[in-house]
Amino acid sequence: METLKKIGILTWYNHGNYGSALQAYALKTFLEKLGYKAQIIPYIPQWERSLLNANFLKKCKRFVKMLLGYCFECTPFKKNRFCDPFIYFRLNFLKLKGQCTEIDIAEYTKNFTTIISGSDQIWNPSFIDYVFLQNFEHDNNIRKISYAASLGVMEMNNNQQRTCYKKMLASFHAISVREYAGKNILNSLGISCEVHADPALLLNALDYRKMYKSINWLKKKYIFCYILRTTKISYKDCILEYANNYNLDVIGISYDKADYSWMKDMSTCSPREWLWLIDNAEIVMTNSYHATIFSLIFHTDFFTFVRFPEENSHSQNSRIDQLVQFFGIEKYIVDGNIPHVEKYDFNYFENHLQQLQCKASKYLKTNIF
Repeated sequence: METLKKIGILTWYNHGNYGSALQAYALKTFLEKLGYKAQIIPYIPQWERSLLNANFLKKCKRFVKMLLGYCFECTPFKKNRFCDPFIYFRLNFLKLKGQCTEIDIAEYTKNFTTIISGSDQIWNPSFIDYVFLQNFEHDNNIRKISYAASLGVMEMNNNQQRTCYKKMLASFHAISVREYAGKNILNSLGISCEVHADPALLLNALDYRKMYKSINWLKKKYIFCYILRTTKISYKDCILEYANNYNLDVIGISYDKADYSWMKDMSTCSPREWLWLIDNAEIVMTNSYHATIFSLIFHTDFFTFVRFPEENSHSQNSRIDQLVQFFGIEKYIVDGNIPHVEKYDFNYFENHLQQLQCKASKYLKTNIF
């Protein structure tokens, strides 16, 4: 019997973002469906570790959250704000083993046959950690590839960074990025690459429903809001007007704590409950790329607020632009008031999704050794 090829995945999974955690789970699961033995490499980027270097009291609080998180999966019903809702998910679904840093990652990864960089914005030049460009020493027999790695920006003007990216990516056997904007940047460096869908799109609604967790105490129909830090438009009045017109509760998670004065706070949700909330919402209102993706997967109506002004040098709108190009959702991207439009045709989404999944499968099978 042939030994399963052991694949290492270098990606973001740790910084308390639902999309990041779930895309890591999705890529691991999809590779396992293809017959590979996949493992997420337990590397936390240097910029994120620096944020964790807090004072003693904060470290103690973080330890308590981790301890409770390993034992329990907290829920909005329990309102347990002393428990990290992601710890249980990482332990039981990402199956992380040990930990490594830039110092010992070469030793940690020596038994993999292929190391995949991706996905999420691991190649964003605004906060790049070159480990995600696999700048560490490899055994010559280990293949270096990427899958749907995102640069997250429209252009890269720093010549030093351009030189580093060109040098490090030259040793990759195959490169896949998530947006055409990223492809254009790498092409300008003389690097050829393909564009593929975010890993979250590689699994279907049934895959996620098998692992999500219901919140049974929610009885009334609701709008689910998931609002990341925003620099673009005000969304409060749009959401409340919609809720009033359709007699819906407003619940959600927001990076702006002031929003909890008018929406029910669901911020203690685990990733599995977050999926359930999207699947069972009447409509999702968000400025999040991954909340938009999961609305599409679950066939939940949605409107996505534009998050960044186009002139913002750190704009990440290219991610949403890519979804528009893949799935024709331009009418549901809001840059002002919520429009009166017909419901999105989710059959169109499913047809195009199947094509993207087949393309991803072919790429991975071709380039994993």
